[in-house]
Amino acid sequence: MAGALRCDRAQPLAPAPLHANASRKIATTKPPPAHPGFSSIAFTDVLQGWVVGAGVVASTRDGGATWQRVDARLASVPTFTSTDIGWGLGADGLVRTVDMGKTWSNVPVPRGDVQSAAFTGNRSAWLVVQDPVTRTETLLHTVDVGVHWDFVATPGRPLRLCARDDANLWLMAAQNGLFETSDGGQKWAKVALPIPVSQRDFTDSGSILSCGQDDTWAENICCVGAFHQGVVLYRMGDHDRTWSAVLTNRGDLVPGIPQIPFAAPGAASFPSATVGLVTGDCGPCQANDHASLYATTDGGASWHAEQVPPMGDDLTWSIAFVDADHGWIATSGGGVFHTDDGGQTWRLQFESSSLPAD
Repeated sequence: MAGALRCDRAQPLAPAPLHANASRKIATTKPPPAHPGFSSIAFTDVLQGWVVGAGVVASTRDGGATWQRVDARLASVPTFTSTDIGWGLGADGLVRTVDMGKTWSNVPVPRGDVQSAAFTGNRSAWLVVQDPVTRTETLLHTVDVGVHWDFVATPGRPLRLCARDDANLWLMAAQNGLFETSDGGQKWAKVALPIPVSQRDFTDSGSILSCGQDDTWAENICCVGAFHQGVVLYRMGDHDRTWSAVLTNRGDLVPGIPQIPFAAPGAASFPSATVGLVTGDCGPCQANDHASLYATTDGGASWHAEQVPPMGDDLTWSIAFVDADHGWIATSGGGVFHTDDGGQTWRLQFESSSLPAD
């Protein structure tokens, strides 16, 4: 593929030049919507889902056919560790539910602002907490719903984490890169990621996007500048514990891997070891369709562009896929779109304006 890739037609990916404008988030310059927009969405299976936005939290138990407003002040979608028990972060700090989200109670946390969180069981959680005075970060762990918190030593300032269970964690540390542990943080090992050509330009903006039972996905961002951000997506398969670079938006970073033409990374969803979907600000796209969606079904060996729903100017969105076919997109305009064919077609399933007032 040479030149720009259209976002409205699925095509195989090949290395191509990038021509795009910079933006860390997919954004819109139109006035705020008259009804609440959504910032995050998550589904635990094809039936159970949550969506969170500005002043609104809603849940569904029938795959999005109907939605109910939830009385909870959540900042992002909750994480459920069993059918009934879930954790969340919001205006009231760390909260927990034991009745499928009908009611929420506060979990005591040592003084500080939660920067990153991972929930590994009905009673266990990991937090990166920043002290409001010193602005330093600390990794904390509880196994008794916050009655006690243990300090966990880290190799540098912890920024973001992902926990598969209470033994296996991945941590992004400021100026130190990515680390992993298999013993709950007693020992940390630095992850040897494939080195980009311009590694010296990489920032601390990386994230561990997913750490499932069979694989782990991470991204790193470099070269923040006036025209674009360089992004590299990595994957580690559990069978050999080897990290591979599988996707980039700049061919000069890691030559020879698939390249897609978005200017900045957006949301991502990895429902299995082989299936992954990423979004971005697609600068080269035709007309005004700047959002792009790309999918892999072979663990990142190849990627193809999928359709995106007709969102108009609502270009800030979150995605949630539970398998290669069933997925949802939430937009800043307050819409939820659904696909059951892997993103080939989408339909508007729900709008925040249809929810009853508080």
